[in-house]
Amino acid sequence: MYNRISVFYKETTLDLLKNQNHQLDTSTTLYQRMKSAHDNHYKSLDILDQLLKEMKLKYHLEQRIDNKPVEFQETDLLLTLGGDGTFIFASHFVEDSAILGINSAPASSVGYYCKYDLFNHLAEIRSLIEEIFTGKEKETILDRIEINLNAEPIKHAVINDCLLLEENPSITTRYRVNFEGQSESQKSSGLWMTSASGSSAAFSSAGGSAFSARSSANKRQFGFISREVYRKENQKLLKGLVEEGQDFSIESEMVNGRLYFDGGYAEHPVKMGDVLTVSFYQHPLRTFL
Repeated sequence: MYNRISVFYKETTLDLLKNQNHQLDTSTTLYQRMKSAHDNHYKSLDILDQLLKEMKLKYHLEQRIDNKPVEFQETDLLLTLGGDGTFIFASHFVEDSAILGINSAPASSVGYYCKYDLFNHLAEIRSLIEEIFTGKEKETILDRIEINLNAEPIKHAVINDCLLLEENPSITTRYRVNFEGQSESQKSSGLWMTSASGSSAAFSSAGGSAFSARSSANKRQFGFISREVYRKENQKLLKGLVEEGQDFSIESEMVNGRLYFDGGYAEHPVKMGDVLTVSFYQHPLRTFL
């Protein structure tokens, strides 16, 4: 079932700066923090390599470099080594493969999707991989959303969220929200559209609350929330949950709008009068949480 394994590991901040020929002051506290995270990351890679060899598992190794697209079509099980950023980035190139996130530097890395690290949970990771191969560890299926622009899907499978805002983020974001027969124009610093699995991230930070993947009617649902709203008195569509099948759309009132998918992974221009809708991506993400 998981015959073809790939390990996808991140490029550290120190790697990135060195590749850009950035001159670093090695005496600073900032450098020491980056160096520690860098060293822990590559120690994790060595530990993972040793673990997989002990388990007699062959794998293909791939590094994330400058957010360049990668291909995982020949992979049954993808192990990401980094933090949530690496896991989320890799998820955009996964259709049917299962994915397991491993945290490579727990002292400095966010790990919502990467519960275990190789320094403190080596036995747990080994046991987890063994149970994946024996079928004892069941997959978690995460819904992903897809943004449609003027009824045409933008080909990005979004595991967390999508942000609509002005191309220049210091300029007011203007749009019209249409939801189940109600409609109102809003001015804000941006509008989030989020999946259930991403609802504890930016959505919650903007004033929302984490929500479940299914509504009380057992329908898939996503959330939306406007952030830093200008004159929000008497406005009723600043946030909400939308069940699959409900009528929801966003109409751009900006000449130079932008959509950002799962942070800075990808972006897409949005023009005046463009209409955005949200649907569920046809391939949910298969993972182990």
